[in-house]
Amino acid sequence: MLRLSTSAFSFTPARSMPLAGYVQRSGAHEGIDGDLEAVFLLLSDQDGNRILIGGVDTLFLTEASLSDVKDALGNVQMPLFLFATHTHNAPSLAPDLPGLGRYDPEWYRHFVSGCARTIKELVARQNAGQPVTVGYGKQQTELSVNRRLPSRVLDYPALLHQHRLIFERRIALAENKDGFVDPYVYAIFLEDSRDTVRGIIWSLAVHPARYPRFNRVSPDFPGLIRDALRRRFGKDCAVLYVPGFAGSAVPSMARHLPTSWKELCLKILPFYPLSLPADAATYQDWVNRLLTAMLGAYAAREDSDDASGIAFSHGSTADIFRSHKKGPDIGLRIARVSLGDDLNILGFNGEMLGEWMPLLSSVITGKVLFSGYMAGRALYVPTSPQIPEGGYEVTGFQNAFGLDGEFDPEISEKVTSATAALYRRTA
Repeated sequence: MLRLSTSAFSFTPARSMPLAGYVQRSGAHEGIDGDLEAVFLLLSDQDGNRILIGGVDTLFLTEASLSDVKDALGNVQMPLFLFATHTHNAPSLAPDLPGLGRYDPEWYRHFVSGCARTIKELVARQNAGQPVTVGYGKQQTELSVNRRLPSRVLDYPALLHQHRLIFERRIALAENKDGFVDPYVYAIFLEDSRDTVRGIIWSLAVHPARYPRFNRVSPDFPGLIRDALRRRFGKDCAVLYVPGFAGSAVPSMARHLPTSWKELCLKILPFYPLSLPADAATYQDWVNRLLTAMLGAYAAREDSDDASGIAFSHGSTADIFRSHKKGPDIGLRIARVSLGDDLNILGFNGEMLGEWMPLLSSVITGKVLFSGYMAGRALYVPTSPQIPEGGYEVTGFQNAFGLDGEFDPEISEKVTSATAALYRRTA
């Protein structure tokens, strides 16, 4: 049997500051719609193995932020398995990503010290952790849609600002109902001897990027679901969201009429596919459907009888992204947390596109909760077939992420082999 200790702290900004996630959004935020939180689960087994899993309401946790948290922890030694929820409505916690949003140094230091303090307190009372059993459930949904649409596109910005006529076939950043998505919501439920849910780790592979109030602080749907599950299971239930392979998926929301003349004009432009922002009612309906799916996963959960031990292993692939000018080539970090023989959490840094699911599912065993957005280098991670297709997730993102280069055409084989190696390696 495993033991669980949990903790969380709020780091909602007390003063106005910029939000991260959109290059075109400038200026400070205009209000707060929900608290930003860092949620931590410390799991240990009878052999003394332990792992700390954390989820943070921010766009990215990068190499710099992970290093600063580790430095602040000092001599606390244990595997840290930290994820960003990837909300696009929070200030930056990534000093090394200025193109996606300026960070506030004082607020950043407050976050780092809060992480260190909370984790140290959690470790100090580890022996008082609750014995828990582990359940795993999933529920099929229709909540996500692929956002890589093969289209004929007229480049209106180039026409207006550069007086250049560019009309070409490309991958547009718009809904592609025929594209691949992972349709399931997955959840791990940690329950005590009284069948009280003490912790939840859950995933839906979809971008938290359609919150309807563009300039306000919000944890987006991960925070709304967290609040709803606390109301259902108790205020002390630790609810931790990891975004899955969400790099090519967005929420699939019901169509609605444009809410402004600008939206109407954009929508009727020929050869200019795009997705309209969600309005408040449409967004809330989607969140309600997600909550129903989560409760369905709870009802369908199955106990993992062999979840009595913890193992942690990690690997990497070198040079999946070859830089032209700005800095060294980039590899990919992979980490596996095993809660027994047949239940795993498999984490990757970067924004893994959904199309990795069928590739990696072929080389793993047991039940797996996949996720990108693990703390580390920030970049999109396409598969080999997507590289010649191009699109935002292959080339369009690079300038904002401070990158200039190209992906290794053999990336699929490299990442698949490195993932398979984790299942042959003793932790």
